[in-house]
Amino acid sequence: MSKISSAVDYILKELEQLFPVNHLYTGKDICKIDERLSPKDIEAYMLPATDILEPNQEKPNGYSVYLGTYTAMSSPGIVTLCLDNLKDFFHSLVKRSLHKGHNISTQELKSIAKLVVYKTYWHEIFHFDCNVLRCLFGGYIIRNIEEAIAVARSRMRVVWEKDYKFWEINTPLFEFILYEAYQYKSPGYKDWVKYADIINFKEGLLGYINPPKSSLLRSNGVQIQEYIYSLLTPNNGKEGEGFIIQNNYGNDCCS
Repeated sequence: MSKISSAVDYILKELEQLFPVNHLYTGKDICKIDERLSPKDIEAYMLPATDILEPNQEKPNGYSVYLGTYTAMSSPGIVTLCLDNLKDFFHSLVKRSLHKGHNISTQELKSIAKLVVYKTYWHEIFHFDCNVLRCLFGGYIIRNIEEAIAVARSRMRVVWEKDYKFWEINTPLFEFILYEAYQYKSPGYKDWVKYADIINFKEGLLGYINPPKSSLLRSNGVQIQEYIYSLLTPNNGKEGEGFIIQNNYGNDCCS
């Protein structure tokens, strides 16, 4: 089983154990979720500080609630999924959806858990991509810009995968979850809207990486933004090719 699949199973397990098999989750279940799971308000996850770590840095500086982090390469880069925070974020998202009148089937519940994990994974993989591009072209981290573009990249991928990975989620529920899961308030993160469409994303990525001679190339008609975009990790990436995935639990979670 992949680390992503095991992460999905982990964050699903506690909620699934509270209710019968093939249960239809409705607003009547909110009290039980509160009593047994006590999820944080989802706003607690909308104020993260930067999640880019230096090599050998174990946790981010200062307090924030993280769903994941990326540790830059010295040996392979490390994508860390903070499973207990992901689980609580998932519970919060389900609770808020039920509160707004969305009923959730068992299959939709599983897809929401998958969305929560992939949303985070794709965000951290983009930091890996930026790490690779800096190794190729030089440059330095501007954390707020990189976080904004990482959020935009994660959200784009969730939308693109709607009919493949998350097809079980009905459209009104999917749109509600998408809205709630990206309501960031932190500097950097909240600026993802500047890069929300593919054209602005490619231009923003090129401006951030700023390869040497890119202005010369563009003046001669080279679509350098397309070249840089094509270097991003395709599909879901392959662990062992520059990065590893680490699932952290309990006290090892990022917070």
